[in-house]
Amino acid sequence: MVIISKPLFYDKIGPEVKCKNLIHSWTDSCVDANFTIILRYLVKGVFFFYLPIYLVKIIVNHRKIDKYDKNYFKNVIKAYLKSQMYGVALGTLMASTICLSTNFTGRLYYYGIGFLPGLMSGLSIFFEHPDNRHLNTLIWLNMVVEALFNNAYHFKFIECSAVKETIIFMFASALLTHLLMTIDKKKIPINIWFYRPRSLKNDDILKDCVLEFFKYLGIGCGISNARYLISRTANLFKNPIKTIFRSLFDRNNLKFSLVFGAYAGLFRIVSYTLHKSSQSTKTLNATIAGFIAGIAYYINPTINILTIAIITALQMLCKQYLLKPKWSERIFFTELLFMVSNGFLLHNRVAAPVTCPHYYLKMLKLASGGLIDQLYLNVIKNYILA
Repeated sequence: MVIISKPLFYDKIGPEVKCKNLIHSWTDSCVDANFTIILRYLVKGVFFFYLPIYLVKIIVNHRKIDKYDKNYFKNVIKAYLKSQMYGVALGTLMASTICLSTNFTGRLYYYGIGFLPGLMSGLSIFFEHPDNRHLNTLIWLNMVVEALFNNAYHFKFIECSAVKETIIFMFASALLTHLLMTIDKKKIPINIWFYRPRSLKNDDILKDCVLEFFKYLGIGCGISNARYLISRTANLFKNPIKTIFRSLFDRNNLKFSLVFGAYAGLFRIVSYTLHKSSQSTKTLNATIAGFIAGIAYYINPTINILTIAIITALQMLCKQYLLKPKWSERIFFTELLFMVSNGFLLHNRVAAPVTCPHYYLKMLKLASGGLIDQLYLNVIKNYILA
């Protein structure tokens, strides 16, 4: 994939190149083009992107349907429609911002096809269901950190090493465990970290560790397969049995699951050993256990797990020590973070797709019906390589 630097962009793309040359060559009207983009690409793309996600939610929460929540399906449909509006608005604001900025300034600018459309399209988060806004922002921040690592590795700012990543993960795991043990559970914000330290209740340590291993092996399996299937929605509808079979026996999915299981098992063994052999506090024992359990990362060094650990720790530190709840709510702190993150990620997608997080690439391709990919190809084929 070609990387578009700022000097290269201005060298190849002059003032004569307009938005119609990149995203709506079939018409000169930006208004008509944006309506066409919504109807032809976004509505269908977003529908099929969110459909498997909400189906998985229904399957996971199937017990609530009869026992706890009589309005479960009604609430799911409302949340799905809000997500649909959010996804369509995200794509619409991307395209319309490029058109507006081009017509307003008279030409295409380097940050006007990536960061600015991404920033403005981040306003779409206000359409999303409130319960999903914080989660979406966490996922986007996680991808920003992943993109920073990818760029650092690709452009040789730092050398990539499984050992280095494992050491970083071990320290992040120790910090996370310490925070989870010391912060009041009611004050812990929503996070996407997979493991929660719990008290030792079973004297049969072997049975306890085996159960913990298989429990989190199953959680890892569920997460890895859900990600695999969501990124292959089209194949899932065309050939569901074959796609699911490949997902279940995919080597990377199995290794990803093994990291979860090994982490949990190691954590329990070390916690139990320290509990029996030392007089240290529960917090210190758990922190040491979190550090040693981090060795499991070496089984399958996956930047996603590392970035989730870093972002979750930073989130908890900010919530506990830096950000006052009233202040952060007053300025829509979560939504602003999402906007800036989306601006960074979209610019990364357009300028250097080789370092862009895989999930973001797949999400844009599916939800926009391939429109963002077409924009990049138009820039490359018609101008950069022309």
